[in-house]
Amino acid sequence: MPLVLLIVAGISWLVGRSIEPFERGQQQAALQTALGIAVQPPVNFDATQFFRTAYHSDWTADIEKRIRIAAHQNQPNDHEGFYAKSIGVGAVAYCHDAAGLTYSEVNF
Repeated sequence: MPLVLLIVAGISWLVGRSIEPFERGQQQAALQTALGIAVQPPVNFDATQFFRTAYHSDWTADIEKRIRIAAHQNQPNDHEGFYAKSIGVGAVAYCHDAAGLTYSEVNF
């Protein structure tokens, strides 16, 4: 019984710690929105360096061509918006899949 109480206490502590920063971030975002402050996330990305060292193949060129076609077909007046949305959704989906694969590989 004491082990169960210890586990419940540990889970409660972890949940409490994970909720607190989320609520604090929401409060700060609401305050900044109410004050009309534009919040820009920091971007430290050197595209020239990244593309100079990135691997390129025929498959890469084919995917680039297909993404350009999809952007023109789906958002002809806002290609950049389509690219940003595709990258954002794709990055999150990749992280989700990678986390799932990592979790499924653990032997209990």
